[in-house]
Amino acid sequence: WTAAVLTYTTDRYGSTNGEQILLRASDFGFTAQSLVVATLPPSFSALPDRDLDTLEQQILRKILTSRLRVVIHVSLLEDSESFFRMVKRGGMLGPGWLYLGADAWANWATGDKLRDLESGAAGFSRVDLLGTLLVVADESQTPVTERFQKRYQELYNTTEMEPFIFAGYDCVRAIGMAVIELLTQTALDPAELGTATLESGVQEQLADAAMSLEFEGAGGFVQFAKPGSANAGDRVPRYSILNWVKADGGPTWIQKA
Repeated sequence: WTAAVLTYTTDRYGSTNGEQILLRASDFGFTAQSLVVATLPPSFSALPDRDLDTLEQQILRKILTSRLRVVIHVSLLEDSESFFRMVKRGGMLGPGWLYLGADAWANWATGDKLRDLESGAAGFSRVDLLGTLLVVADESQTPVTERFQKRYQELYNTTEMEPFIFAGYDCVRAIGMAVIELLTQTALDPAELGTATLESGVQEQLADAAMSLEFEGAGGFVQFAKPGSANAGDRVPRYSILNWVKADGGPTWIQKA
């Protein structure tokens, strides 16, 4: 596809990702002009019913008049569920519809959220999603994930964990591994790392060391785009294609990474 509807919330999470998609549209095969943009207020799922109905009509009209069936949606979990209730009521789920989403969608395919879809507790069910393709950022579980989660919960005496915690840990770990690699491969004095200037080239060496890393992180496999690529320095994304299909025992969730 070369055109899509881009919907995102204007909170920090939605705006940061939505604006990056617009800024780097060509990296994703789009142009800024080929993206039809519709923004939603922060935490719109908590709006009074009347205001939410008005917003729903505006968003559905924007999608319908675009004549596009590829929709990119970026918001946190609660708002993404509210968004899908909107498009369900608008008849915008099923064969021919493709939704691309951020990592906030990833746990739909696992655990409690999967059970919510099976029971319809989320406001839509797997039956509603039959034939709809969802493309979401993959948050695959690794042995490191399990160890990190257990240690974190023990250390802070909590069972609540924001998804950003895993990425934050991987970020700090990547910096530490890059520093060790740089010190191992060069004669650089560790003290110079704290006083390095742009002219010294240490930052560039450190960035090169980081981009060469590959490791199993708390948030999944970590690998960075190599220098020379359009998204050099970014973490290489991994996606899952999710689809409910008909089967003898009822709708079945098909996932392909």
